[in-house]
Amino acid sequence: MERQSTQHEQAVMRLCEEVTELLGHQEQEQLSWQASRIDLMEALYTVYLMDTVRDRRGNSMTFMGMVRRACRLLHVAVPHNPYDCAARGRNRKGRICSTYLDRYRHLLCEKHIDRPLWQEINYEK
Repeated sequence: MERQSTQHEQAVMRLCEEVTELLGHQEQEQLSWQASRIDLMEALYTVYLMDTVRDRRGNSMTFMGMVRRACRLLHVAVPHNPYDCAARGRNRKGRICSTYLDRYRHLLCEKHIDRPLWQEINYEK
């Protein structure tokens, strides 16, 4: 149980780093999100709760600010209710459809994929 808790913390911290990196990209880079909007909202909300993303002035970035920026960068329509999308993602249970964070943790810790978030992003170089 302790190992899983440590892996969970590691996954959350790595996800924070990846989302921060993502939000630093420019619209001209033609990034696109390949997974569901629910996955994206869940990932952003997880990072928002950690309060690690800052705007240009050093203020904590709001969830809606993160959503608008990420959706613009990834060419995804902003959901009508991003909070509801995030909640639906966080409440998924079971083997068939687990939470994005559980899948992210598995890719990071069990499959040793260095940047799991970028598995869902297409980008042209």
